[in-house]
Amino acid sequence: MIKMKNISIFTAIVVFVSGFWSGSLEAQSYVRDKVVLEIGTSFEDPLSKGAILAANELKEMGDNVAVLVYHYNDSLQNEAANLRSNFYGFTTPLNNIFNGTQYNTEADPGNSLYYPFVNIVNQINQDSCDYEITLEANYDEANANTQINVQINKTPSAGSDNLRLYVALTQSGIPVSWMEMNEVNFITQKFLPSGGTPVSFE
Repeated sequence: MIKMKNISIFTAIVVFVSGFWSGSLEAQSYVRDKVVLEIGTSFEDPLSKGAILAANELKEMGDNVAVLVYHYNDSLQNEAANLRSNFYGFTTPLNNIFNGTQYNTEADPGNSLYYPFVNIVNQINQDSCDYEITLEANYDEANANTQINVQINKTPSAGSDNLRLYVALTQSGIPVSWMEMNEVNFITQKFLPSGGTPVSFE
């Protein structure tokens, strides 16, 4: 069980292993709700600071993005990071991946990569989606248990083979001093379930 600390904010993000979609129905397609940005990083690599600063700014500016950060070879490395590393085949800690398909390896040890990142986010937002995801979470305080119900719709032409649904739990506001920053955000703590839930459409 992960216990919340007052200094931290936990967020649940629904993700597909093969892509990321959500929105509302529009003419045989769905309007994109969020662009998912996954960042693989390490405290050992100062070049990734620009991507981390950009992620913070994307959220602060209210841009249409959900951020998942994975740490490698440092104190924040965990099973969730290892799972995504194995899935993507990361060979370095510098990885910026938009919607599971668009790789970006831009780096800057001193300045935010906000503008190149927001341009990618805006470009992806122009494309509609083949899937719609709705989520409802109910917390049972008496039993300290949360039940998550997810409904997925797809367009008639959308593929449906080898899809798995993950819920990612991220933590923000973790007090860490690194590269003139005093906290880190969007750290992926767990995937629920760790192996994902197979998705089938009948």
